Amino acid sequence: MTSVPYDAWLHWVVNDVCNLACPYCSAGNSWKYDTYAPIDIDTFLQSIERTGKTFLVRFTGGGEPFLTRNLPELCLRLAERHYLAFNTNLIPARARQLFSQLSPDRVDNLHCSVHFAELERQDLHARFIDTAQMVMARGFNTTFAAVAYPGHRDRLPQWIDMYRSHGIRIILAPFNGEWDGKTYPQSYSEDDIRYYGFGKRAHYFQAPGASADG
Repeated sequence: MTSVPYDAWLHWVVNDVCNLACPYCSAGNSWKYDTYAPIDIDTFLQSIERTGKTFLVRFTGGGEPFLTRNLPELCLRLAERHYLAFNTNLIPARARQLFSQLSPDRVDNLHCSVHFAELERQDLHARFIDTAQMVMARGFNTTFAAVAYPGHRDRLPQWIDMYRSHGIRIILAPFNGEWDGKTYPQSYSEDDIRYYGFGKRAHYFQAPGASADG
């Protein structure tokens, strides 16, 4: 499924905490177990039902949306009449819980962030891969993306090959931020752009030292 019929779109940043500690993310390991406030589900549903519209609600976070403990309950109730989309790192048990129950027909897309180094540090590769294979087998419209962080350049081919061997194709997204005294994505070289496979997106990256006007 690539599109769903809806009248209004809601992009919901559910929280600003994360269970991972990636060097390229400001949310970095700010999570404390089950301390984030739950959603007032009834009030939220009453609010959108009063509009009379069919919504597409995308759940994301400054960190990981599934650290909000009653998110699966909300999504199952929302999916009775509305459509959903997600940005998630797939690690919380709540993510697997929801995607094992939710109909793929109610989900426009599922964007899964793959944080290779942090998954390795926490010994979570197998957990991620297992859940990823489950959502693909159930037929969700799924994308897997990783940040082309310059500090991980030499390890990326190994990680990408490992995931490919499990049927998971990784798309690389540019890093935005400071690394080793350089500002990215402007500091990606032409060789970097080829290496990371940015391809037709190369025109988005200024050569090092170029002005904002090119």
